[in-house]
Amino acid sequence: MTNMTLSDGTTITLSEDQQAARAAILTALFDHNEREAVLSGPAGSGKTTLMRALLADCRERGCAVILLAPTGKAARRLAEVTGEDTSTIHRPLYGQVAAKLKATKAEQAAYDKAVQAAREGGKPVADFRAWLRDKRAAERRDIDEELLFSEPQQVGHAGTVIVIDEASMVGSRLAGDLRRHVPKGATLLWVGDREQLPPVRDTWGCRFDQPTGLLEQVHRQAQDSPIIQMATAIRQGRDFHRLDFDDPVYRDHATVAQIARWLAKQHEAGTDHVVLTFTNRKRNLVNDAVRSCLGVSHEPLTVGERVLVTSNHHPTGLCNGEVRIVSALRVRETVFGSKVHELCLVGVQRGGKPRWLPYCPKSLQAGQKPAARQALAIDYGYCLSIHKSQGSQWHTVGVIHDGPCWGMLKREPDTYRRLIYTAVTRAAERLLIFDQ
Repeated sequence: MTNMTLSDGTTITLSEDQQAARAAILTALFDHNEREAVLSGPAGSGKTTLMRALLADCRERGCAVILLAPTGKAARRLAEVTGEDTSTIHRPLYGQVAAKLKATKAEQAAYDKAVQAAREGGKPVADFRAWLRDKRAAERRDIDEELLFSEPQQVGHAGTVIVIDEASMVGSRLAGDLRRHVPKGATLLWVGDREQLPPVRDTWGCRFDQPTGLLEQVHRQAQDSPIIQMATAIRQGRDFHRLDFDDPVYRDHATVAQIARWLAKQHEAGTDHVVLTFTNRKRNLVNDAVRSCLGVSHEPLTVGERVLVTSNHHPTGLCNGEVRIVSALRVRETVFGSKVHELCLVGVQRGGKPRWLPYCPKSLQAGQKPAARQALAIDYGYCLSIHKSQGSQWHTVGVIHDGPCWGMLKREPDTYRRLIYTAVTRAAERLLIFDQ
């Protein structure tokens, strides 16, 4: 064991496993001048502790450090555990996102006339986007926008160490863009768990099959956790169904109705919880049942409900996979008499005040992405798919283990193992397995 004091006065202790990985990474980056290094380790192996030590090592060598993560929620969690400024990969790499209005020549001419009339009448001139939004709403047509990303731009400078956490979520395409825009003399340090799910419809962007530093030893403190014990059993390919675990891991048979009642009770108590499932079909069934238990199924959405953001919303910084609570709802009437449904979410503000965001109740109920691109894409957030849970952690996690799980175990055992491992490791303090 080796003790190390960080710049903030915190003392951390590194195991032999961590010391070996630390030495291998520092040798690769500073002695061999390699442009990349990969740190991999399973849950409970001390990746975060070692990452903090490596950040101090890099700064002692005069390097600037940039901390990145693939999603907004992963970046926020990285900031919490390191106490440092973090960002998504996209923000420094692609810069700002803009939306180009696709308006017709007739609409542009009509707007010009409206502006001229407003000026002659001494009235304020409406912004073209707002004017077009109201006009299209009156015609019951959506604004057609084309999202414009800036060309990839340089990230960091010579002497910068760029750390990418939750690297298992970074696909080959995004990683390729990042590599091409890291200047000579800068290095990449990928940090993640190669036992988790790979990116959807992509492959890993870094060499998790040949990590520079590999943590294999689960720390003694983590070994005492039944949750980590279960995760370790899954990672090692053991049949965890035959193992008995102590509090706080619970396992029992439960119907959708029973799970829904438990979720409703947790929601009303305001606890930090979630239920995860393999399939969207089961997710929809559970979410519908929870809303019935809460007595809100007669409305598309009510104040106090949990919603899942299903697509990145650049104006607010809300990210795909975030769960938020609805704090207010309203229906706003435009100058042309059409209705716009809007909501406020806890923690989303502008100028210190709650920010009103448009959403589509019909799309929400149908489980579809709204046609209007400016609308917030949301779904009910009581039960999530395991894929949507990556990069997040909750105090209490329930995992539904049903027929589709057993089917996947037979057809795709490695995918099954990664799914159930990812689900189990989302739980910080309490884990419930709901067998069906």
